[in-house]
Amino acid sequence: MTYAVGLSTIPGPHAVAAARQDAMARSQEMIFRSQEVIARGQGVIARSQDAMAAALGRMAESSDRIAGRSGRAAGAGSRW
Repeated sequence: MTYAVGLSTIPGPHAVAAARQDAMARSQEMIFRSQEVIARGQGVIARSQDAMAAALGRMAESSDRIAGRSGRAAGAGSRW
């Protein structure tokens, strides 16, 4: 409901409350979507870290092979 004031109209209290609720619902939806995007990003970061750890492990194994050492031949705790 609107009220006439001179040549213009202003929204009534019910229209203001409805608009406020609509704005809050849109804000909550945007927050929810943002949280989904953040969660996907965190998953990408976790997978990247896993891949990097695996690559570093392979590099260490290659380094040991190049240096002529294997895990068993070098003995426990003896890397050099």
